[in-house]
Amino acid sequence: MALARHLSQSQVLIEWATHEDDNRLKHDGIRELESYRTAFLNQTYFFVIDKSGDYYFNNNENAFAEHQFRYALKPDAPKDAWYYATKQVAEQCQVNVNHDAELMTTKVWINCLVKQGDKIVGIVGTGLDLTGFVQTVVNANQKGVINFTINKDGAIQASPHIDMIDYASLTHAATGEKNIFSMLEHEDDRLRFKQLLNQAQNNIDPVGSIFADINGDRRIISVANMNDIGWFNVTVINLKELALDKYFLPFGILLGVVLLTLIFLTAFLLHRLVLSRLQHLDENVALIKSGEDLLIMQSDVPDELGRLNNNFVDMAATIRQYSSGLEKEVAERVRELEINILNLEASEEKFKKAFYLNPDAINITRVEDGVFVSINQGFTRMMGYSEGEAMGRTSLELNLWNNPADRVRMLKRLKKYGVVTEFEARFRARDGRVGYGLMSASMIEIDGAAHILTITRDITERKQTEQTIHHLAYFDSLTQLPNRQLFLDRLKQLTAQARRNKVGFSLFYLDLDEFKLVNDTAGHEAGDRALEIVAARLIACVREGDTVARIGGDEFTLILPGIVDRRNAVFVAEKVVASLGEVLSVNGKEFTLGASIGIAMCPVDGCDVDALLRCADDAMYAAKKIGKNCYKFHA
Repeated sequence: MALARHLSQSQVLIEWATHEDDNRLKHDGIRELESYRTAFLNQTYFFVIDKSGDYYFNNNENAFAEHQFRYALKPDAPKDAWYYATKQVAEQCQVNVNHDAELMTTKVWINCLVKQGDKIVGIVGTGLDLTGFVQTVVNANQKGVINFTINKDGAIQASPHIDMIDYASLTHAATGEKNIFSMLEHEDDRLRFKQLLNQAQNNIDPVGSIFADINGDRRIISVANMNDIGWFNVTVINLKELALDKYFLPFGILLGVVLLTLIFLTAFLLHRLVLSRLQHLDENVALIKSGEDLLIMQSDVPDELGRLNNNFVDMAATIRQYSSGLEKEVAERVRELEINILNLEASEEKFKKAFYLNPDAINITRVEDGVFVSINQGFTRMMGYSEGEAMGRTSLELNLWNNPADRVRMLKRLKKYGVVTEFEARFRARDGRVGYGLMSASMIEIDGAAHILTITRDITERKQTEQTIHHLAYFDSLTQLPNRQLFLDRLKQLTAQARRNKVGFSLFYLDLDEFKLVNDTAGHEAGDRALEIVAARLIACVREGDTVARIGGDEFTLILPGIVDRRNAVFVAEKVVASLGEVLSVNGKEFTLGASIGIAMCPVDGCDVDALLRCADDAMYAAKKIGKNCYKFHA
């Protein structure tokens, strides 16, 4: 029962049951079940995954190796009712007698719920052969005494007579002949037995007895609570059958006298021929221990003890012969062991210095529960937790992972390859600071238990530098809009998607009107401010997923994915013209700029980057010729 309960809490089974389609998790789950199978008394297990109802099974003959999946449970199948009934019971583990016609087994099943939090994800357990269970638990082997077990409803769960057992009592009410109450002849006896059962169940009186009539005879019925499995042991005693026959007494006395005589004679001969000689051997064993000479020599008696005596004498001589050489060899090996211990202590001291003084964050956690068992100064410096605060807790409890999914990915890779290198993840320090760490991890063994050694290097400054370089390379430093390089990258991606998925987009090419007037009259600083305002207005005119880029001095582009209808493109173009046509105030001066817009549409004007840019640029110049602050389609 304890082993089945422990298996039901296995994280391997829980992950498999929640991610059933993952073949790797399935392989690990089967291996976990097989490791427990050899430990179970009957070397049998079963496992049901709640989501699919898949039933996995293997027996003591390993008959289903590589084929543990047997069938899928069905809610409307009577033979599968035990599973759905087990889910409705509050206890973690239950015991049920069940006959499985498909697997041709009749067993006492131990069913344990597999849970992820409060959610049931499956049931796992093992079985006991009913015959062996009965022989162990209920066979009294005494005339006039019958033992059997019942559940709280009185259904017989185990009995010397297999036909009395109420199979699958978990799935139906206990009624009929396979019930203890049907054996009692009087209603008063049934009521008193029910009261006795309730007292045992509530531990008011765990063991109790009553007198009751069964089959016309007055019998003693005793009940004992079997707390661990929710059953009750019932013993029925027939006093008539236990009573001794009056004619048996004289014969019994005579038999006793004869037996006593035989015992006396046997004891005398045993002492004379065996015990006294064994005593001498025992005395010589004590002499060998003290190093003194033996009391006995070679024996001439050709019996077993004589041969034992002679072998003992030969053995003593051999021991004396080799004892001196053995002592010398032991002394040499003790010296070698002392040298090895000194070398080991030196190696451990080197490891401790390398561990605790390393500037990187180093920690050791138990595989079983993820608890920190050791951290170094670098860990305290990087994460902000002292040794006393971290020891005995997990990284999840300390909220060290900015994204807990990174931890799952690292553990999967470690489980698969045994080592992890160059793994980047973001961490959260005690003060809330989020940084970047470059992690390496490997499996180690400490005192026979599996542990994980993890080394984390703080690469936050390097990542920030990389992000700054990336921003400078792909974004305009004045408006913070994507620059020409990033614009072209996104345009290439969209044209490739358009050719592959037949989904088009619109491209706007804008050139500001009268922008030179701002620079000439108010200066370049005012011109820069005007460009920032234009960028903000353009962003306000489009959707969140659209691209607004500055590709030159006063040139901007818009990429509008999914806009393939001219009416939608016109709506955006008019919105942009109206917004940029509004008065713009810079350094106390007001300007009216406007923009000439050329529009190319993919796939109408092509799905090639150069072709679309050429079409949009031609349309933009056409817009300038017809009056500026307007838009023009290429086609």
